Amino acid sequence: MAQVCPACAEPASGGEWCEACGADLDGTADSALSTASSDPCVSCAAPSTDIAADGYCGSCGHKQPEARDHLEDDQGWTVVVTDRGKRHHRNEDHGAVAQVGTSSVLVVCDGVSSTDNPEQASFQATTAATGVLVAALENGESDHVAAMQAAVAAGQAAALEVPVAKGASSKGSPSCTFVASITSVSESGVDVTIGWLGDSRAYWIDEQGEVTQLTIDHSWAREQVADGLMTAEEANADRRAHTITRWLGDDALDLEPGIATHTGGAGFVLLCSDGLWNYADTDEAMTAQVAAHQGDTLLALAQNLVGFALESGGHDNTTVALADHSGNPAAHPESEETQPDPESEPDSDPEQDPDPEQDPEREQDGARG
Repeated sequence: MAQVCPACAEPASGGEWCEACGADLDGTADSALSTASSDPCVSCAAPSTDIAADGYCGSCGHKQPEARDHLEDDQGWTVVVTDRGKRHHRNEDHGAVAQVGTSSVLVVCDGVSSTDNPEQASFQATTAATGVLVAALENGESDHVAAMQAAVAAGQAAALEVPVAKGASSKGSPSCTFVASITSVSESGVDVTIGWLGDSRAYWIDEQGEVTQLTIDHSWAREQVADGLMTAEEANADRRAHTITRWLGDDALDLEPGIATHTGGAGFVLLCSDGLWNYADTDEAMTAQVAAHQGDTLLALAQNLVGFALESGGHDNTTVALADHSGNPAAHPESEETQPDPESEPDSDPEQDPDPEQDPEREQDGARG
């Protein structure tokens, strides 16, 4: 029997990707990209065998929710929550978090809706970039700016590998924005390196809950203001305001990522797609949202920030990733385990020593520069 794509039911050639829709065929990609499920229909409880590959129930016709509509990854002191929102038919965002000792990696990519298969681009770019940054930490690389540039290059290569869907309106591969952080703890404090292309953002949250934006949007509106051509009010009112000027994927004209670094006391790293910051565009507004959930667990904070975006209209996919570098022992139990007991004799084996204003009604991803 000829192979059939589990996502779109088109005949498949037997390669890694479906030529019709770009879905993964060999099982190496995130299972969240597939609509296949063993669950019964959420509407009429018909068995999963009655649900077609396109996600519609053969008994009642109800479209089943996809696993990628809402995903959470809670690793204790790094978390990511992503949600489809209320307006989009699919979740084109993707995020990943990773921990290496007391260091962290966060990556968030937001698919550009005007391209075909943007959800594939965001997934592939996120996966590739995360792998590069984790390897940099595991290998003890100290140049995190170089690691971030390598992660961007890997994300670009991965996005370009996504095949063009059958009947696609464009001839090139899909695109996505990119923002990532690699964070470690040193004698000077918490060291954060941020890299980004587009308008997904990174913030630093200090111990008092004060939020500071670390990225500068690669967008038409910001560049008009920076060049002195328009006021912020004029630029943000223009229909081109959300057009991004840098991205990963096809026709990317400028792949030099923005780089920002932060070194200071304890705190938290927050990455998000514009689905969140569209409703809290200033540092003060984001600080107010974080303060509203002070004392929450890290996962609850991420869930509540996504919930805030949904309650505010949910006009876009929303992804929030957080890393806790507050120095809270409960957040880093492994750091306690690696500390020497002051009452005990020092270890004789040195190799065993511990390593030290946009309109939220407008969907931003509808265009790219």
